[in-house]
Amino acid sequence: MSESEYTISDISKQELELWQKDQKLDADLHNLLSKENLSDQYFDQRFNVLLDTYGEIAYTELLNFLCHLTFTPQIAKTHLAEILNLRKKMSVQMNHSIDLRVALMHYFLSNNSYLDKHKTVDIKFFEQMQESVFKDGLTGLFNFRYLKSHLSQELHRAKRYGSTVSVIILDIDDFKVYNDQYGHEMGNKVLKIFADILQQTVRKMDSAVRYGGEEFVLILPATRKEGAVIVYERIQEALNVANIAHAESQPLGLISASAGIASYPSDTEHPDKLLEHADAAMYMAKYTGKNRYHCYGANRRSSYRVKTRLNGWFTLGGDKEKHSLSTIDISESGLLIETDYDIPVGALTEIHLRMPDGKRELPFPARILRHQPGDTQPYRFALQLIEIPNQDRLRLQNFVREHVQLNKQESEPI
Repeated sequence: MSESEYTISDISKQELELWQKDQKLDADLHNLLSKENLSDQYFDQRFNVLLDTYGEIAYTELLNFLCHLTFTPQIAKTHLAEILNLRKKMSVQMNHSIDLRVALMHYFLSNNSYLDKHKTVDIKFFEQMQESVFKDGLTGLFNFRYLKSHLSQELHRAKRYGSTVSVIILDIDDFKVYNDQYGHEMGNKVLKIFADILQQTVRKMDSAVRYGGEEFVLILPATRKEGAVIVYERIQEALNVANIAHAESQPLGLISASAGIASYPSDTEHPDKLLEHADAAMYMAKYTGKNRYHCYGANRRSSYRVKTRLNGWFTLGGDKEKHSLSTIDISESGLLIETDYDIPVGALTEIHLRMPDGKRELPFPARILRHQPGDTQPYRFALQLIEIPNQDRLRLQNFVREHVQLNKQESEPI
């Protein structure tokens, strides 16, 4: 499935561009580090190009790529400078050029605090092993080992960009009944068909994983719960028309799957907990009848919400006239506001909020979702925020999360 076909996943154009930029950085680092002998001059020239293109995050990704250690850009920059300096000293002492990876290994082995964490990677060996280590032999999907590593990386990326990640755990309903009736060979055919459906449904940026047995996991970057629900519904539709032998003989009259959905950051910020929450939601879907989905924290969406009063103003469409507003609730994806101006539902507005930090006003476009009951002023409107610049998104996100922590509670989002 192409990126353009997946617009309903609740991914913004900006989030998609950031994800694609991250993937391009990974590919460029791979190409750089695949060279067998990295001379000082070659590495410096190529890496400086990456710094100009991607900024200082390239320092973080370089060390993570080489040894699976994660540092802030500034700390990674300091480490790399010391590694390169060590490499020069070692080259002089050995009277021949020392490979960067040799210097890196020596550097971290000399620093005991990293001994239990680092893994120095030989790129070609890694590529040779990846198929056997990270792929499920039966379905061709990624496996549990890959899931544990990759989910942490996606949450790290989402935190950096102020984005969202949703996880779907799917379990084929009554699979044991099918296996007992028709044997493991037929059961394996069902698993392969189901895996094919998952691969055909998700985008390139998503990951489909065989969790174990008849359980599967989808990792959906930059996707809120609403988008994850649509993904499940597409899988459900594809299963209904799939050519699966003896499907009609099953307890529900078809081969189906139940699903649980959980999202970062609203449900949790820890990868293991995210899987636990999605798993718990999946069992709730089973308990309530199978062949359906359940969202963890079903009364919440994928954003925190807090009650707070911020003043500001807005304009409508191309109109330059400013109308005052004040917030009642604010989340990472929407607002509930009061204003004396009656706004039509569906209208596009430009919102400007005066933040308590005293810095510049926070601007962003928004759409009017609904009008709260009441015919007299002030009017109340729920707004959905759209296409927020990354810097402003992070600023809003930090403001909301600070208030959540102060209140020691998570409220429902708009």
